[in-house]
Amino acid sequence: MVEWTEDPDFGYEVASSVPGVDDIEILQPGRLYERTGRDGDYAAMVAKMKRERSEYLASFDGLDPLDPQVGRLTQPDTMRAGTSPGTPGRPGPR
Repeated sequence: MVEWTEDPDFGYEVASSVPGVDDIEILQPGRLYERTGRDGDYAAMVAKMKRERSEYLASFDGLDPLDPQVGRLTQPDTMRAGTSPGTPGRPGPR
């Protein structure tokens, strides 16, 4: 059975345990960067991805980047604000 946890950087669910996968760093790359002393590199990538997502979302008229269902992946103060129904057997973002 796959187990899930909330990603601390993006707020959506990521696998924390998968049968047959012994290396959690495959499932959660932030842990690899932290273990290898490259957490600054990872933080920079996260910031870049959030900035790019925000810029992309801003290109759509009528889309409020602060809406919890839209902006939680790009706005630090709303990253964990929304929920979605997800798909059967897999939780949605939180």
